[in-house]
Parts: sequence; structure tokens; C-alpha cells
Amino acid sequence: MLPGQWAAVWSEIVKETLAVNLRRIRTERGLSVQTLARKAGVARATIIALEAATANPTLETLMSIAESLGVQSTVLLASQSPQPHLVRAHGNNTFSEDFGVVRILDQMTNIAGLGILDGRFFADKEFPRGPRGDQPDTIAFMFVVSGRLLAGPATAPVELAAADYIRFRLDQPYVLRALDGEARVLAGVCSTRATGLEFMIPRKRRIR
Repeated sequence: MLPGQWAAVWSEIVKETLAVNLRRIRTERGLSVQTLARKAGVARATIIALEAATANPTLETLMSIAESLGVQSTVLLASQSPQPHLVRAHGNNTFSEDFGVVRILDQMTNIAGLGILDGRFFADKEFPRGPRGDQPDTIAFMFVVSGRLLAGPATAPVELAAADYIRFRLDQPYVLRALDGEARVLAGVCSTRATGLEFMIPRKRRIR
């Protein structure tokens, strides 16, 4: 994928994130499109286009809308992801160019802390923190290298195979275990608070 194509893909991701957040926050505030447009000093058509993910705002417009909603502008661009984000091995988010093949798995803009892990999980051995879901404002994202993994919210865990990808929250009960023998994953843990990763790493660790 050429640099211009990367920019186009990223632009679409940002527009979609902004559209979801703007519509949600405006609705939570009980504001109509017309009312928000008037408060922010922008055209009604601008709000409609932003909520339809068909326009990119200027920085000035973004800041005016955020101020009118009573939030920081970064909140409008933050990927909330209350539901698991799942990418199957044979999804349609793959781009092939002369230099190789690239598959877009995810994007997040509201990260304060980030940890990258190479993990192995064993069958019938539940991750101990999962049932508690006690890691505030913390999210896990996992790419399955080999084996099969059951992961995600306890209410609706998902079976994953090699080359599948999932992102889910750790501040609600979740499941994380291999289904057959051992599952190998490349994983990340991120938090929207600077101290968020302290909830993930135990003080005493056993090195295998």
C-alpha cells in the first residue's frame, strides 16, 4: 500500500470513529443536530456530514463542537470499543502491493499506557483475573499465532483460530483460555489511564 493509500485508510477510520462518538455524545446530552450546530457556530449540514462519516472537520471545527458538548476534542476521536472488536483470518481488510501484503487489524487513539506481550495459554486453565474483570479502563488485544483460544466477555466469548484477532475490555468479566493443548498469542494491553497497566502485572511473577 502506498503512503497516500495508508492516509486514505486512516482517514476513513478516524471519520468513522468521530461519527460514532459525536452521535452518541450529542444524543446523551439531549441535543438536536440544529441545537449543537448553533452552539458550536457551524452549519447544520456539517454536523450531519460528520455523523454520517462523510466529512473531515478542521481542527477549529472539532474543538468548537467538543467545547459545545462539554468534552475534550480527543474524546470525540477515541475508540471506545464497548463491544469486542473481532477480525477473522480471512477478513476483507487485506491490501496487496508489490512489496508484500498488509492486513489492518485495529486502531486506537486514547491510549495512555501500552504493553506488548508474547503469551502462551494452556487448555482448561482459566486466566485468574478474568472472572473479576477488575482492570479499570484497560483493554486487551490479541492475535492468535497458533492453536485455538476462547476469549472475550464472559457473556459472549469467541472461539479464535490462528490468524484471528480480537480486542476486548478487561474491566468486565472475561474468558481467556486455550481450547486444545496450548495457544500462542501476540498480545497487547493498553489503558486510558497512566497507571492502568499496574492492574495487569502481578507483583510476583513466575518466569517460565
